[in-house]
Amino acid sequence: MFMIFVFLVLVPYTVVFTDLVDPKIDIVDFRDSNIYEHPYCKKVACPSYQKESVQWPNARSRIYEESHWIASPFYPEVNGSCFLGSEMKEYYHEMVQYFDGINRMGLSIHRTLPIRILSHLQSDKKRVCNLRFYIPFQNAPIQPPAPILTNTIIGITERTRCFVRHKRGMYSWSKILQIHKSLIALVESLDDEKNLNTKDVIVDIFGGYGLPNKLKYFEVLLCENEPANLS
Repeated sequence: MFMIFVFLVLVPYTVVFTDLVDPKIDIVDFRDSNIYEHPYCKKVACPSYQKESVQWPNARSRIYEESHWIASPFYPEVNGSCFLGSEMKEYYHEMVQYFDGINRMGLSIHRTLPIRILSHLQSDKKRVCNLRFYIPFQNAPIQPPAPILTNTIIGITERTRCFVRHKRGMYSWSKILQIHKSLIALVESLDDEKNLNTKDVIVDIFGGYGLPNKLKYFEVLLCENEPANLS
């Protein structure tokens, strides 16, 4: 049995808690089941999407499928960035422990990509941040194990259309905000009927900390407000 409720302040996100299922399972490996397109996901499970036939200059249009994520609570920006501060580091380490088996099933899960950071603009014009790791349970015979540590939750992002720009090399939060702003301008100039969620800045990091700059890779996402109703 599990409980479902809606995490209202973000893009559509449903939180799912699970009971113990099978204590005999000691590791889950979905690395061969992903259908992601770029080389960072050849040996690592990543969320799946469909590429749309019409691709715009300097951007890609994708339909992201429903996917499970482990997520942190919201934490405040530090010096205008979601990358800084002790809270972000604490949540990051707690999520790594979740993959190492610190969960209610004692289940070890191979690490996945990407690490997702979402910045949400509140009604008071202040931004709060949210850290997420993808967990590949959408086609699994079991529900994802519930966290033990209190600062993490399990949720589902609904199927939705996003517009994406990717970059290689060194990244900073100011650069991500610039890319997001330019992505809004591009999409609105080409199709002003899109129902864009401009309050949320989403960045997916595939190659980051500890890697040389030439191997760093990230994607900035601008998504629609409503789940995609495409077949």
